Amino acid sequence: MEASAGSGKTYALAQRYVQLVLDPALRGDRIPVRNILALTFTNKSAFEMKARILQFLKMIALQQLKETDARNLIAPLGIDADQAAETAFATMDYVIRNYNFFQVQTIDKFINALLSGCAFKIGLTSRFRIKTNSYDYLLYSLDAMIDEALHDPDTRALLENFLHQYLYIENRSGWFPKDDILSIICSLFAQYNTYGKPFVPGAAGIEDLIK
Repeated sequence: MEASAGSGKTYALAQRYVQLVLDPALRGDRIPVRNILALTFTNKSAFEMKARILQFLKMIALQQLKETDARNLIAPLGIDADQAAETAFATMDYVIRNYNFFQVQTIDKFINALLSGCAFKIGLTSRFRIKTNSYDYLLYSLDAMIDEALHDPDTRALLENFLHQYLYIENRSGWFPKDDILSIICSLFAQYNTYGKPFVPGAAGIEDLIK
């Protein structure tokens, strides 16, 4: 779900979660809480979503749900208020007894748990830690590339090619490039993490760019 801040994403996702829990077509003979995963960006959002889900279940169990919420939540499932109340009560009891299966968490926490479960297979120790200071590593990589350009002709040619193009685009006669290059690297790193796709070299060369 993609929407601006304050547009009711948490409210809508909590409603959807409750619908999945109450849906008789999905329940079968067991409560499906442990089969549902809800992901958010921040710990605050995860806490708010859990609170809303439990609040919805409580209001349904006590049959105190607002008419509009009942129309949006229960009516589409084809069940009556009594059946919904019974199911909501059983779900709340299950969550209390099996809170570790109430999987509403941040993306970071989920990925960390996934990596922990697969640590041995991917060659990590069970005590690995995810580092978040990517800026320091990108800065180190840039320093290493500049140092390598002093000795490796291919790296130096690549760096000079970039500098010539960047100078032309920025309409500059000269500047200290390291800060700008680092800024570009950080931006590309962020885009790669967002979209998860490799960068593709453009077909245009320097001559085409000048034209």
